[in-house]
Amino acid sequence: MTKFVSVRTTNGETVEINPDAIAEIEVEEEEDPGFLGIFGAHEGRYHVYMRDGHDYYIDGTGHDKLQKER
Repeated sequence: MTKFVSVRTTNGETVEINPDAIAEIEVEEEEDPGFLGIFGAHEGRYHVYMRDGHDYYIDGTGHDKLQKER
């Protein structure tokens, strides 16, 4: 059974991604926890390439959700 994961792209769009159909996930920006996890922190940005030719930019939260299902 195919399982889809709902993630939000960096432009605010919600998409359903089948983790088995991912060709590659590329790190665009590394996650930075900042000083004490508060100051200067920002989430990573990831480029997800799908086998069907689509691609999406997602943040660290979406990346974690996809990694959990792979």
